[in-house]
Amino acid sequence: MYIGCYDASVKDLGNYRLRLEELARLGFRSVGLAINWEEHPANLGEDEKAGIDDLVKTYSLEVRLHPDLAYVWQLAQQEKIDLLVCARRELEPVIEWGLRLNAYSICCDSIRPLLKETVEVFKLMLQMSRGTDLKFGVENSQKGVINSPERLNQAVEMVDDPRMGVLIDTGHINTTITNRWNSCTSPEEFLSALDVPIWDTHLQNNSGKTDGGLTVRDSEGTIDMPALLRAFHAIGYTGGLLFECKRGNRTFQQIEKILVEDKIYLERIIQEISS
Repeated sequence: MYIGCYDASVKDLGNYRLRLEELARLGFRSVGLAINWEEHPANLGEDEKAGIDDLVKTYSLEVRLHPDLAYVWQLAQQEKIDLLVCARRELEPVIEWGLRLNAYSICCDSIRPLLKETVEVFKLMLQMSRGTDLKFGVENSQKGVINSPERLNQAVEMVDDPRMGVLIDTGHINTTITNRWNSCTSPEEFLSALDVPIWDTHLQNNSGKTDGGLTVRDSEGTIDMPALLRAFHAIGYTGGLLFECKRGNRTFQQIEKILVEDKIYLERIIQEISS
């Protein structure tokens, strides 16, 4: 396992390029970009895309993209058009950009109350990227229908493609267990019940009551991080664990110091687990 970072902590920076460069500068080589629909990949200029290409090459970055399918569904409702027509229009440029970046995966939030529609959009994305190695995954939600290992397994099985897997959000595991939104009693039980590939993660802490996006050692967090990493190791996971933490009222300097220190802390745990 290795530590990476999504751009949630630096989202106030003006564009994808600046956020990517900041994460690379901090020493992260596996980096995630949440798709900002106001900064749609379809509207990125060639100079901007080329600059991002250079960053990925210079720092040897493993890139992951994360669009929210709920936005696509809401847009289709607003425009009164077919969901898959809207999904093709909005997501095809994301896929094209992902392929250009040689992205590792595109993992998405589900359409929270809708399993079938979520599955259909993933089938479309896989069809649009056929002939490639680009991976896709659905994120475990909180109150949404895909919030348990059983439903994650079901969703992936319904898509029925070897490139389909899941994104595991550790904060969502904590809230769903604490609030009894699924039948699991521990993160270990949740992870061990998965029968599908994990392509991506959101590593965050929270109180269990709400999805706070806390840093992993925040005193308000209730997740036992060493135990959580052991649980990932126990199921044979060897991929990235990517921070998804909010900056809050901290300065950039403060949050970046925490991220770097947390990276070192978790890397020591991973080394101990693996030895």
